[in-house]
Amino acid sequence: MSRKHVCEQITAAVQSSLSRGEVVRSCGPVLATEARGRVPLLFRSRSPHYLAVTNQRLVLVRAPRRGARIRAEDVVFAKRYESLMLEKTRHFTPVLQLRIRNIYDRTFVLEFRPRDRRVGQELETALGGRAVAREFRHLEARSTATHQLRPVAEEIARRMPEVAPWTARPPFDAALQSLAWIEAQIVVLRGWVDAHGLLDPHGEVQPAATLLHRLERQALTLRAELGLTPQALARLLGSLATVATAGSDNGGLAALKKEGQRIVAPPRTTRDSADAAVGS
Repeated sequence: MSRKHVCEQITAAVQSSLSRGEVVRSCGPVLATEARGRVPLLFRSRSPHYLAVTNQRLVLVRAPRRGARIRAEDVVFAKRYESLMLEKTRHFTPVLQLRIRNIYDRTFVLEFRPRDRRVGQELETALGGRAVAREFRHLEARSTATHQLRPVAEEIARRMPEVAPWTARPPFDAALQSLAWIEAQIVVLRGWVDAHGLLDPHGEVQPAATLLHRLERQALTLRAELGLTPQALARLLGSLATVATAGSDNGGLAALKKEGQRIVAPPRTTRDSADAAVGS
């Protein structure tokens, strides 16, 4: 099957899942694997997939058996760029390798052969390019992650349930840990940008500032998932009401409702406070 035919099939397969104004920019074969556990990446098997790069998302498609047509059911995931971070870029000869992390700290590796490097470069650009990955490696090389990020992340994760009690419940644990890690990176990067400025000596945006912007967009997504804004909390209450009632978890639902009422309650005026003090 020619690459043009493959791209036509990929485009047709993902067409129904594209949002308004979203278009496929490029597509092609890719080798994919997840970087996890203690097995070195070198010894992990790669699986053949197809990749579609849109103006909004990365779409990964499982390669069907030889001769079969690519279908919508073969789509593994379609992730928006703001939920992904380009962690490392390696330009081997002749392979282009991209190491990408999502908002839940799961990391996967995509490898593009010489004929498909253009698709990889398109994705690299969409995710912020080499500069961001280079800055991330530079910060890690100075042990920023080890000495600064982990203690901050652990403190954020510990204190979050104090201000948002519902996040202490098991269903929120994964998102809470991811948000704590991203918020810790934001704290460290803001300190770096404060010290070095937004622009480099040539007037260009510092790579660290670009990375900071991407992390803040990821944090915004996770805050919404955890109900940490009034609008997100209202949506969360609506979606959890039925689940909590069906599972006899009315105590958790009551805590959510109480917090929602506290947030939307009008602030007490100085006169109200004074009257309360006199009444007591």
